[in-house]
Amino acid sequence: MPKPMTITEAFLAVTREYNDECLRVRDNAALQELMQSTVCAEYQEIDQALPDYVGEILAHLEMPPGYLDPRIYTMVRMVFRFGMRTQRKLDRPEEATSMFWRSDQRSI
Repeated sequence: MPKPMTITEAFLAVTREYNDECLRVRDNAALQELMQSTVCAEYQEIDQALPDYVGEILAHLEMPPGYLDPRIYTMVRMVFRFGMRTQRKLDRPEEATSMFWRSDQRSI
């Protein structure tokens, strides 16, 4: 059985895999379109629950409603997705992660 990864190891591995995937997508219009639709669909799903959670955190920080800049929320979404990807790496360190993880549970 392979040694479990640390969070830092998984984070760094996912960063490399994500960067490699983005380089592949950059020169392939069809893959670029698929990536965009995949990420947008995930954001729609994430947005069903994440805004309320972020709102609760802001309330505990005593920030007024409507305080969150949309650019910051975009960053929250991106970090959340990256955290999901890192968790997949922790669960399956021997497998490459992919933004297309739902397509067939493997990298494209």
